[in-house]
Amino acid sequence: MFTAEPLDFEPGTQWNYSNTGYYLLGIIIEKLSGKTYSEFLAENIFLPLGMFNTGVEDDKRIVENKASGYYLNGNDLIHCKYINMDLMFSSGGMYSTIEDLLIWNEALNNNKLVSKESIEKMNTQYKNNYGYGVEINISDNRKDISHNGGLQGFLTEIHRYVDDDFAIVILSNYGFTAVNKLCRVIESITFEEKYEMPTKPPIFPISEDLLDNYLGVYEDDGDKIEFKKEDDNLFLILDDEYTLPVYPINEDILHHTWIDEEYTFTKDDEGQLYLWGNRKR
Repeated sequence: MFTAEPLDFEPGTQWNYSNTGYYLLGIIIEKLSGKTYSEFLAENIFLPLGMFNTGVEDDKRIVENKASGYYLNGNDLIHCKYINMDLMFSSGGMYSTIEDLLIWNEALNNNKLVSKESIEKMNTQYKNNYGYGVEINISDNRKDISHNGGLQGFLTEIHRYVDDDFAIVILSNYGFTAVNKLCRVIESITFEEKYEMPTKPPIFPISEDLLDNYLGVYEDDGDKIEFKKEDDNLFLILDDEYTLPVYPINEDILHHTWIDEEYTFTKDDEGQLYLWGNRKR
């Protein structure tokens, strides 16, 4: 059930990503086709293209070799909590493989799925470098059509370099993988550009006063991060559930203990402190 809410802004003037919008699109597909969302995708996209290992998760059908999602609790790997994927509907909840997503990439490149005109509209920048369901970035005359996704225990990215006949797909069932950084390194290697190998920088001797100032809870749009110290160990606790071990590498950057990922403290013009884009209470 959806209820009418006041507009956040006048249509066409701004942009904001909305899972609800994709949910509504799924309802429209079902109403117009007379089929379930899953059936429509299978009959019109997956089977015709030969994407036999792609589908909509429904928690009932057994999918061979389907991955489980993992996260960290301190220094221990843990299974993520169960999520009823039916609730995701057309805003997510799909499964696929690297091979199938390369088939998807080829279908878009060769107009096998929709017309050239539709592809051009999809890949046109509108607000905030966003097209029709994809992000568009142009750098050094290189056009990168991309999108990411994530759920508890899963992180994904696809980057399609449409003028270079090249694509990067990363599917991770470690919910803390630095997928964007991996994509950027692979891009640099492929195009013979400079890149930095994943590193583990040395610990920076941050002062106790500065550290005490950073400790606390940071929140934004329902997301919550707590920066906490226990004995001599530092942790980021995400949404009161997942604990990431970190350490300082300079006065305003923390580094993940396991992977090459950084978390930066910043201040706005009024001196308000932020961590990873979340505002300190």
